[in-house]
Amino acid sequence: MKCPECDSTLIRTGMTRQDGSSTTIRRKKCRVCGHGWYTVEVPLPPYALNHTRDSEGLTGLALKSDYKRISFNPA
Repeated sequence: MKCPECDSTLIRTGMTRQDGSSTTIRRKKCRVCGHGWYTVEVPLPPYALNHTRDSEGLTGLALKSDYKRISFNPA
């Protein structure tokens, strides 16, 4: 993860909490510029992911295109 302000990878997680049974909220802070933000982790169904393979044959996971358009609208 990179800081959205300065692109540094020196990130600290200051707070983690469970919101309900399956959502995790984390407070992040950049150690370089001091910018703070929240991340939210939610479970995805298995069919939301594609298995990928790179040129060396290593596999990974990527979101299917339908799930890349998910947006968050704060209340």
